[in-house]
Amino acid sequence: MGIGAEVSPLVRTETDGAVTVLSLDRADRHNALVPELLADLRAGLDGVDDATRAVLLRAEGRSFSTGGDLAAFARHTDRPDAIADYAHGLLGELNAAVLALLDLPVPLVVALGGPVTGGSIGLVAPADVVVAADHAWIQPYYAQVGFSPDGGWTALLPHLIGRGRVADTLVRDRRISAREAADWGLVSEVVADDAVDVAARVAADRIAGLRPGALSSTRQLLAHDRAAVAGALEAERASFCAQIRTPEAREGIHAFLAELATTPTTGGR
Repeated sequence: MGIGAEVSPLVRTETDGAVTVLSLDRADRHNALVPELLADLRAGLDGVDDATRAVLLRAEGRSFSTGGDLAAFARHTDRPDAIADYAHGLLGELNAAVLALLDLPVPLVVALGGPVTGGSIGLVAPADVVVAADHAWIQPYYAQVGFSPDGGWTALLPHLIGRGRVADTLVRDRRISAREAADWGLVSEVVADDAVDVAARVAADRIAGLRPGALSSTRQLLAHDRAAVAGALEAERASFCAQIRTPEAREGIHAFLAELATTPTTGGR
């Protein structure tokens, strides 16, 4: 890929023919979400031009993205107002990124090369095609940490997989395997762990070779009610900011980080 490339601290944008590839590039932190990464992602999406016929979103490293970076939250736990202000800004960026993905005029392909946790589901739910590695999985973690759901868990997922499945996953903090996510319709294709990027690129190239007007019309007809989604995302942000002010959430952050220090698995979560 390499006709045009722009290097960003946290997101890499490459244009190759009719496909624009956006790569989350915070692998040392499992691509955990911070405001800067989400701002870079939106900048990459804003740069999609008329020559692009498909967008491919992928990630470097072992995880696709592990939700909000708990270490960043921990730096603001000294005062309830401080952590709530940080959360308000982070979720503002996350909600804007989710809406930008939904607003894309061309199909979106997402490559899941590893785990997706917490609010990072918002980078997956807007996709038209999701290609997942066999070892990839999805888990909310909110009930463990003491957070309220964000990133579209309540704003988008019930429309995609049903309220019952979302409720069960959230209240029991269930881990959804790639193959179960495929059974539910959240993942389009499951491939070998080392084949996810190639398979996702094949899908994006296939889409880019089809009639763009037909695909644009299809995406518009399948679109969610944008105003309703935006309102539901804002409701998630309000609930998240209220919950994160509580002692339960602050204690949960430090307890979870302490557990990660002894058995690290997902960096940001």
